[in-house]
Amino acid sequence: MPSGRDVCYGVSVTASDIPMFTNSCSPSSGIIAGFVKDGDPIELEVPVGNNRKIELFVYLKPVRDSGPCPRISAPLPSSLLYSIYRIGVVNSVNLVNATEVIPIEIEFPGITQHVVKQYNLPVACALGTAPSEANSSGFYVSTSQQTSSAIGYKLEARVGQPLPAIEATDGANYLLKGSVR
Repeated sequence: MPSGRDVCYGVSVTASDIPMFTNSCSPSSGIIAGFVKDGDPIELEVPVGNNRKIELFVYLKPVRDSGPCPRISAPLPSSLLYSIYRIGVVNSVNLVNATEVIPIEIEFPGITQHVVKQYNLPVACALGTAPSEANSSGFYVSTSQQTSSAIGYKLEARVGQPLPAIEATDGANYLLKGSVR
């Protein structure tokens, strides 16, 4: 997971005998639960049966957001699509006991591989701006101005970094350091 970001987890369970919600602007979902903060359990009631598909999602909260996790819903809210990622899936799960613990291997796909890309959803479905790999360090530009002259371009920008004490460099030309608030 990206450092310095609080995360929330959600889960969806689908199967041929579980009613599914299908929408072109959201991944298909069945029985859903979450989002819960890191470390909290996710519990949901799923009918006993075979061939369940369990998908685990993570929601990356905005930087400096200390509020509660949003509630997962079907369809996934368009305002959150660029911040939700499928991080694990288990297919063909047979649920036979009253209580089951299902291990799921997780892998964060990368900051730009949100559900819009993972499920090939239309970009028009998502509100906001898609995250950029270039900004995965947490640095941001709050204001900028560019002017051109006969010898090239001049870029002036106010750069901030809301995460604690990290550094970014291109290896030769500049070093951004510390915390600007």
